[in-house]
Amino acid sequence: MSLLAELKRRNVFRVGAAYVVVAWLLIQVCDILLGNFGAPEWVFKSFVALLVLGFPLALLLSWAYELTPVGVKRAADVAAATSGSQAGKPIDWLILAGIAVVIVVMVADRVWAPATTELGDAPAKISETAPQPGTAPQAQRAAEEGVFIAVLPFDNYSPDPADAYFASGMTEEITSQLSRVSALHVISRTAVSRALESRLSLAEIAATLGVGAVLEGSVRKSGDMVRITTQLVDATSGQHLWSTDFDRELADVFGIQRDVALAIAAALQAELSPGEQARIETPPTDNVAAYQLYLRSREFSSVGIATNRTGIELLRQAVALDPGFSDAWARLSWRYTWAARLGDLDAVEEAFTTARRALDVDPESPFAHFALGSAYSVSEEIEENIASFEQAIALDPDHFTLTDLSYNNALTGRSAVALAQITRAVRLSRNVPNTRWHAANVLMRLGDEQRLENWLDLAAAEGLELGRLDMERAWLLARQGRSGEALELLRAGRERWDGNEEFERLSAAIQVFLGDYQDVRSFIERQAEIAPAARLYVFGAPRSVFAQVLLDEGEVARATALFEETLRIHEEMFDEGRGWPDRWLQSAAIHALLGRPEESLQWLQRSFDAGFYVPDLLAVDRRFATLRDDPRFQDIVAQMADAQAVQRARVEAEGIAAEMNAMIAAGLGRSASAGTAEAGQ
Repeated sequence: MSLLAELKRRNVFRVGAAYVVVAWLLIQVCDILLGNFGAPEWVFKSFVALLVLGFPLALLLSWAYELTPVGVKRAADVAAATSGSQAGKPIDWLILAGIAVVIVVMVADRVWAPATTELGDAPAKISETAPQPGTAPQAQRAAEEGVFIAVLPFDNYSPDPADAYFASGMTEEITSQLSRVSALHVISRTAVSRALESRLSLAEIAATLGVGAVLEGSVRKSGDMVRITTQLVDATSGQHLWSTDFDRELADVFGIQRDVALAIAAALQAELSPGEQARIETPPTDNVAAYQLYLRSREFSSVGIATNRTGIELLRQAVALDPGFSDAWARLSWRYTWAARLGDLDAVEEAFTTARRALDVDPESPFAHFALGSAYSVSEEIEENIASFEQAIALDPDHFTLTDLSYNNALTGRSAVALAQITRAVRLSRNVPNTRWHAANVLMRLGDEQRLENWLDLAAAEGLELGRLDMERAWLLARQGRSGEALELLRAGRERWDGNEEFERLSAAIQVFLGDYQDVRSFIERQAEIAPAARLYVFGAPRSVFAQVLLDEGEVARATALFEETLRIHEEMFDEGRGWPDRWLQSAAIHALLGRPEESLQWLQRSFDAGFYVPDLLAVDRRFATLRDDPRFQDIVAQMADAQAVQRARVEAEGIAAEMNAMIAAGLGRSASAGTAEAGQ
């Protein structure tokens, strides 16, 4: 007997067919049940893998054994004449029943699932049910205040690991598309990344982020083709609200982004204005090569000189291929501002030029306005900076510009506005330490000591770790007259945040402020030597700090030379109408240290007029020790206290303080953040 005939006799083909049909039905049932119970994705994948592994085992067993009227027997012991007929008929009926169920499911899916958005020449394949009106628990909330949604990083299933940038880019771009829908509040990427580090379930991650819906997906890029799978999950019930697969040519990747955003808005019953619809439907570029360069650039950090330079080069290639690519121009501008902060002073002009190119192409781009505002921030053109940032927020109220705008408003005395803005940012990034620090910084400038202490305690209780938070605690201790505790915290921080240059630089400045140079003098001198004598405050501060150390150690001539250099730059900037208020306070302190009370009071008044309202800091600032009894100094400090009180009263009257209190009482992301740590920023 031939092998084929023997396989038929032993019902191997029948068993294989039955196994495939039953396995398909089990996969459908498992997908629905596990989704509704909020099971992690690995459970479903593991179940499918077991079914696949079970297929050859089923075939092997069907070869070796056979079901007979008297029980299971070895196939070799069953007569060849009766073998096929004994077990074949039940298996045939099982196959027919399974096929009937498959047909029913497919017809039901076709008839009852509403049609999706038209996808062009390559239609999407619906793998789950599309959204039904009124089925989303968020529907009522979407109509009233919008839905908070998190976009999880898309998995990369591309055969080439080098294409991981593409999956990351798709996550970013779809997030950006969704952020254009005013009824949706999209949680920041940093907040999502931190939540994923905690290895919680999907429901717990959603609770940590405070979202009602979660978007998951995967990307497979192969040559000129791309497959993107997405699914929207109700964070409360775990129900799949919408899911689809896209098989498209790479050139149509923007169509996928558009369709995902529109479908999710429909699933959550978030109405779009005509302008929002138009922006979602307008691709950022029609040049796929330029777009891929743009996505590649995002994988290179901006805070390292070499990696930032690589990012700049990739973006320059992108805009060369498509000069009408606004987002690429804006991101190039932003990288030039970082190049300036990293020491390339010529990059400031490039930052302005490229930001304006971005706005020429798309005047309605929040990112382009942010980029221009960042250039103004580096050049310290204050009003222009805040106006650009405010325009970005007007176009997208949830834009990440909120954090920087809040910080700059606080620097210029608009602390009540700043606290309202950073409170909103915290809602979008509740588990991000750096956002929490920005809120703490505003509370410090408001002189709200008790709420600041509660806020820092909350961050510590949640396990949110950041060098800036430690520094804010040290400043609080210093203002409370607890210098010893502040110094102990800073010394412990240098071990804890070893390698974090910002912490080293700023903590050293706090130690000099407190009059303790132990362990930091050599570092301060090194910083002063490498910092150029430039109009960037980040470079000017180390030179002034070192000058104060030299003055205290009796090297008056050397200290005076550094001080005079700083004062000259400040005078020039002041005459040009540029400079942050903290600069003018620094000038006031330098004049006081050099024994020039009149000039010191003049600059102190300038710092107040520009918006420096932190009188409690002046009360412990030893640089002004010789002026503390001067009635004119006391009058300026009183003006600062009155202005600060006005800001605090506004915070209370507008309900901002109550919202902060509610956040502190609720504990924000305590459950998910406990035990996690972030050494970076």
